[in-house]
Amino acid sequence: MAIFHTEPTLQTLDRRSLTGARWQTVPQASSLPAGVHPAIGQVLAARGIVTPAEFSAFMDADLSALPDPYLMPDMAAAVEAVSDALSRKAPIRIFGDYDTDGISATAVLVRALSKLGGQVDWYLPHRIDDGYGLNSDALDQALADGVALGITVDNGISAHAQLAYAQQIGLRMIVTDHHEPEGGMPPALAVLNPKRADSRYPFRDLAGVGVAFMLLRAVCQARGVSPQATIHFLDLVTLGTIADVAPLVGENRLLVRHGLPQLTPLNKKAGIAALLRAVGVRERATCVDVGYHIAPRLNAAGRVAHAAASLRLLLTADLAEADALAQQLCEHNTARKEEEARTLEEALAMVEALDLSREKILVLASTTWHAGVIGIVASRLVERYHRPATLIAVQDGIGKGSARARAPFHLWEALEECTPLLRRFGGHRVAAGFEVAEEQIPALRAALRAIAERTISEDDLLPLIAVDSWVELADITTGFVREVEQLAPFGMGNPTPIFAVSDVEVQSCIRRGQDGSHLSLTLRSGPGARPLSAIWFRHGALHPRIPVGARIDAAFTADLNTWQGITTAQLVIKDVMA
Repeated sequence: MAIFHTEPTLQTLDRRSLTGARWQTVPQASSLPAGVHPAIGQVLAARGIVTPAEFSAFMDADLSALPDPYLMPDMAAAVEAVSDALSRKAPIRIFGDYDTDGISATAVLVRALSKLGGQVDWYLPHRIDDGYGLNSDALDQALADGVALGITVDNGISAHAQLAYAQQIGLRMIVTDHHEPEGGMPPALAVLNPKRADSRYPFRDLAGVGVAFMLLRAVCQARGVSPQATIHFLDLVTLGTIADVAPLVGENRLLVRHGLPQLTPLNKKAGIAALLRAVGVRERATCVDVGYHIAPRLNAAGRVAHAAASLRLLLTADLAEADALAQQLCEHNTARKEEEARTLEEALAMVEALDLSREKILVLASTTWHAGVIGIVASRLVERYHRPATLIAVQDGIGKGSARARAPFHLWEALEECTPLLRRFGGHRVAAGFEVAEEQIPALRAALRAIAERTISEDDLLPLIAVDSWVELADITTGFVREVEQLAPFGMGNPTPIFAVSDVEVQSCIRRGQDGSHLSLTLRSGPGARPLSAIWFRHGALHPRIPVGARIDAAFTADLNTWQGITTAQLVIKDVMA
C-alpha cells in the first residue's frame, strides 16, 4: 500500500488552479482509525471519528444508537396529549409547511397516528396567499372543524402571536420544529425543538421531519408499540432530511442510511414508488436522486401552485392517483424551472451591474419575481459568486425574501441583527426566509452589507476545494472506492471525500458530450505506471490548458465506472492545478 501525502511535492507549488479556486488541505490527524486505508482514516478523523468505539458506531449505523426522545424538553407533555387524543378518538390536525421537509413531516404524523387509531387530518398553507407557518384563519377553521389537538411540524417556533391566539380560542397546540428559537418559547402545550437552550437532547441538527419522527418514537414507546414499527417511516424522514440540506452527520446520517434503501420503485407507499418511477430511479435512490430529482418535484407544487398535491402523493394508497399526481408534480417542476430560468436571468443582469469587489453579500429585489422560486435562484447565485445571496419578491408593498449562504456566514444570526427592519424571519445558518416592508429594503441591504463586511474575508469569497487527503494515483482502486462508499450517505456535514494527487502526467485529454462541455482524461504517475481514467464535467473550455504530456495536480472524488460489464475506478475531477 502506498503511503499517502499530506501536502503536494515541492516541484508543484508554482502551479495554479485552473478554476481560480483555493485549495485547502484538511489538517492531518494525529491518530487514525485502524483497519482502513490511511487516506480514508484521515477522512474519518476529520469528521471526528478516531476511537474504535466511534469507528464502530459510524460504520455499523445501528438504529439502537438513537437517543432517548424524552431527552427533548416537553416530550412527556406532548406524548400525554397525543396519547389522550388517540385514546378518545379526538380529532387531531397536523399543521405542516409547503416544502419537502414540512410535507414529509406531515405525512409521517398523518400516516403513523392514523395507524395508531387516531382521527387525523392536515393543513398546509399556500405559499403566496397564506405565507409561512400558522395563521389565524387556519386556527379558526380548525376550531370550527372540532379539532381537539393541533400539532405543527417544521414550523411554529416563531409563531408567538398565532399560538397565543390559539390559546385564546381554546385550541390545544403542540409545536414540533427545528428552526432557531427566537424570543423565548411560544405558548403551547409542548414545544419540541432540539435547538432549545434548555434541551438535553444530544443532537441539535434534526430536520423538521426528524423532530416529528422523534415524537412518533416517543408515542410508540408510551403505547407499547414496537420500535420496529417506526422504521417504515424512514423513507419519508430521508426525503425531508436530505431536501432540507440538514447535515448528514450523527443522527441524521443514521436515519438517512436506513431510509435510503427503502426508496425504491418497489416501495409500498404508492406515491413514493410512482414518483421514483417518474424520475427514472430503477433500483435504489441516492442522495443525489433525492436532492436533485425527487425533492425539487415535491417542492414544485408549493412553489407554483399548492403543496397539497405533493402531500396527497405521499399519503395516497391508490396506484392510479399516485401516477397522476406524480405526473402533475413533474409538470409543476417544468413550470418551476421556466420561472426559475427567467428569474435567474434577471438576477444575473442585476449582479453584473454591481461592483462585486464592494459586494460581499448580494441583496436583490424585484416586483416581477415569484416568491416560490427565489430561494432556488439565491442558491444558484451562491454557487456562481461564492457569497451569500438574498432575493426579495415584492408585491403590494411587502417583500418576501429567501436567503442562502455558505460557511462562515450565518444567515439566521445576520437576520437576527436586522430584526428592527423585518416583519418576521426564520431559518438557520445556510438558509432563511423573511418578510420586509418594501420601504425598508434599502436599509436592510445596508445592514446586511455591513454585517458581511465585518464577518466575511476576501478568502471566503474564493471557491474552496477542501482536500481531505493527498494520495498516490496507484491507491485509487475499486477496493479503495468501495471503502470510501462505506462512509456514505454523503451530503451537508459529511461531504463526499475529496482526494488529490500531485505531479501526475496527462496521457490524454479529450472533449466529450454533444457540445464538448466535458473533459475525459487519462492520467498516470509516470512511464509504465497504471493509467487511470478521469472525467471533468462542464469544463470542456479548459481543454487547451491541459495538453498531453503536461504534469498536473488534480483534486477529485473517487467513483466506480462500469462499462461492458467491467467495473473500474475513476476520478471525478473537481479542479486541476497546472
